[in-house]
Amino acid sequence: MLSWSTVEFQAQLQAKNELSNALDAIKWGTDYLIKAHPKPDVLYGEVGDAYKIDDQHPGSDLAAETAAAFAAASIAFKPTDAQYASQLLDHAKQLFDFARNHQGVYQSSISVAGKFYSSSGFEDELLWAAAWLHRATDDQTYLDYLEGAGNIGGARTTFSWDDKFIGAQVLVAKLVLEGKVKNLGKWQQYKSQAEQFICSCLQKGNGNVKKSPGGLLWFLPFNNLQYTAAATFIATAYSEYLTAKRASIQCPGGIVQPDELIALAKSQVDYILGSNPQQLSYMVGFGSNYPKQVHHRGASIVSIKVNPKLVSCKLGFVLHFNKNEPNPNVLDGALVGGPNENDGYTDSRSNFQQAETATVNNAPLVVSMVMFSTFEHSVDFLYRKVVKKRKEDCSKGQQLGVTCLAGYAAGSVGSFISNPADNIVASLYTKKADSLMLAVKKIGVFNLFTRSLPIRIMLVGPAITLQWLFYDTIKLLSGFQVLDISLVRSIVVSNSVGHKGDGILTQVSSQWHPNEFVQQLEGLKTMRGGWAYGNWLKILRCESTVCYPMCNVENSGFVEIWGGTGLMLNKRGQVGWTCSWNIRFIHDFNDRDLELMVSFIDILYSKIPKILGPDRMRWRLNGNGRFDVWSYEVLRGSSDLSFPWECIWCVKA
Repeated sequence: MLSWSTVEFQAQLQAKNELSNALDAIKWGTDYLIKAHPKPDVLYGEVGDAYKIDDQHPGSDLAAETAAAFAAASIAFKPTDAQYASQLLDHAKQLFDFARNHQGVYQSSISVAGKFYSSSGFEDELLWAAAWLHRATDDQTYLDYLEGAGNIGGARTTFSWDDKFIGAQVLVAKLVLEGKVKNLGKWQQYKSQAEQFICSCLQKGNGNVKKSPGGLLWFLPFNNLQYTAAATFIATAYSEYLTAKRASIQCPGGIVQPDELIALAKSQVDYILGSNPQQLSYMVGFGSNYPKQVHHRGASIVSIKVNPKLVSCKLGFVLHFNKNEPNPNVLDGALVGGPNENDGYTDSRSNFQQAETATVNNAPLVVSMVMFSTFEHSVDFLYRKVVKKRKEDCSKGQQLGVTCLAGYAAGSVGSFISNPADNIVASLYTKKADSLMLAVKKIGVFNLFTRSLPIRIMLVGPAITLQWLFYDTIKLLSGFQVLDISLVRSIVVSNSVGHKGDGILTQVSSQWHPNEFVQQLEGLKTMRGGWAYGNWLKILRCESTVCYPMCNVENSGFVEIWGGTGLMLNKRGQVGWTCSWNIRFIHDFNDRDLELMVSFIDILYSKIPKILGPDRMRWRLNGNGRFDVWSYEVLRGSSDLSFPWECIWCVKA
């Protein structure tokens, strides 16, 4: 799915400087799959016990799915790494032949897998692989396989890890729209069945996908958001296919234009990111309110950087699985399974149906995030530079006015980005050029970007404007939050830094606007990529055995500890409290010092307030005889505005 996103939306990813990141993520997976495929008819399907499929133990679904992954990735890498792309394509061809010639479901050969992820069949994976191999090679062999298939899926209800029929149907529908195959017979069936699924998601089909009261497409109780994300991708990609050919879909409930598909996709992304009845972002780390007890082993066990002691498999379960506390490690970007059919969500590590994460959840959302980020950045820019007010300080009419301006800007930018590709496709389609390079040469670099651009802007700009206007109007009338990048409220800060026995040393009270906040912090001390502001004081100096717990250890080497409190703005633009401790040494850091630091961190855990709990603790050796420990918590709302001055505590005995 990530490869598909990269293939279809390479220009948009490049424009956001994310193309190399996408390719790196794909290569991480394909490098692993290459190692798992040492021979043409051998594919290892599970590590640890080294289960495999081969000519005597078939697994057409597993082999064909891997073939599809290789083929799609080969297309993604071809413009930048032709040699690697060729290697991937060789693996794809071998595995497709293996899957086709030795048929069977993989759990028959790897029986233990059937207890967890049992396959419902292999015909969908064979079609999926054939469609990608045809796109990668333009070889008629794979087209013949698609046309000759006895089962092409029919009208499907989900697109998922176990059901690839919709993916194959959409890829073939693209061929129909482009005129590469005729809209007749089997080809027409592929296209019709793909569009039936889309119509159902739009609530314009004969058997519509269920929606929660808050508007989420709801498919199944277990990890529903993987299906929602996949449907969102299909809507986004198919809107591009339709737009390129100025086509539409005839649903039972009426004609559907491409912008309706984009509106559907955006509504689902907005829901996932927090515009829902729970006001909860289901993407971990996004915003200030997101799941804290994600069902993920690595996230739920304390890092070895904090506690280097070995945690065995069973011990990890016993000590951490049922602990009713936030995960110590924030799994930034992970998408959980999501809410139930009534928009309810229980944030519990044991609630694996809703709280489990998987890469299959995230991959389909990449393209939607890239597509919509242009709009969100336009909104942020307009509020900061044109309106010069925060969104929450504007009337509903003003907010919708900004929506219109941002929508037109996003449509214009999108038109400019996609214009070269549209001109090339038009040239190839009308037979004015026989190859990509010849098309570019005939059109010319300047014309590639400018030909038909004013017309496209006049058509696409208003269409996107009306789409965003209609969508945000519904959201405002429904009382849902209209998301934007700078969703940080004014903060009234009352700082109090305390030292036991000495009373209050410093008190500061300030009121900040988020934009002013950033400006006034320029030139101050940086902390983990963000700006820090606050009160700093030395809380003790180690002399003999005066200080606890460090100086009563002979030759501990600690000279002094500094404590800091304040506000920090992180890279996401989130404002939060930060507390930090800086420990200085009189000698080079050694193993004994590490043991002492672990002891020091344990004491911090026992004393630090809940608002800055252990899940936010970080530490590092800074060099130059300094060791830093710090804690950070994003503000969640007005209830968090009292400053946690207790985080600076006296460590004297």
